[in-house]
Amino acid sequence: MMPLLVYALALSTLTPATVGPGECVVFAPLGGQTQVIGGDECSRRTLPASTFKVPHALVALETGVVTEKSVIKWDGTKRDYAVWNRDQTLDSAIKMSAVWVFQQFAAAIGRERELSYLRSFQYGSATFERGVTDFWLNGDLTITPAEEVAFLQRMFTYDLPVARKHIDVVKAAVSLCSRAASDRRPARSTRRPAPTWPFACSTRSGHPQDNARKKPRRPQRPQSHDFALRSLRSRRFLL
Repeated sequence: MMPLLVYALALSTLTPATVGPGECVVFAPLGGQTQVIGGDECSRRTLPASTFKVPHALVALETGVVTEKSVIKWDGTKRDYAVWNRDQTLDSAIKMSAVWVFQQFAAAIGRERELSYLRSFQYGSATFERGVTDFWLNGDLTITPAEEVAFLQRMFTYDLPVARKHIDVVKAAVSLCSRAASDRRPARSTRRPAPTWPFACSTRSGHPQDNARKKPRRPQRPQSHDFALRSLRSRRFLL
């Protein structure tokens, strides 16, 4: 199975992680020293899958493909999750990992602009060779846990070639949503394996494929913009 990259806002007092074979944990406080716990997994590039919705949303905003207030009309195609089978906003597409929305964005952005932003973001391998609507899902684009944390640090410190207002829109969607909103997540499902699904909202995930496997101990409600990233080779769970 592909590794899972899970993000959560973390308190600086978060207890040290214990990792097993094929796991990597990266704690990266914005104002402190990054702590990497794990072996080869920390430097192994794998597909970003739905974690790519973070840079993808930034690119879509920068290129004018979408705005904070845009409504992306559902095309009527029934997909695996009921929450995907409706009109979406950028905020809801991020929270629910609505893949079809980001595939529409990718088609509108186009190959050359996608590649240009990947390079300017210094995002992992920063290239892809196959289709423009699934390069983050099929292993064409790859990134390590450490590289992904570095990207997030640059985003949260506004050190990307992206308008501050666009970064703020994405930051709000991935990390500043309310506990009440996160509690409205859809029911869990294990009908098919997920590749990689990212950010927790506060201490919960909004992705419909969050499954019922045993979870690690959750951090307390976050009070800062520190990051905790966990990469696992075989288990799929969200903080």
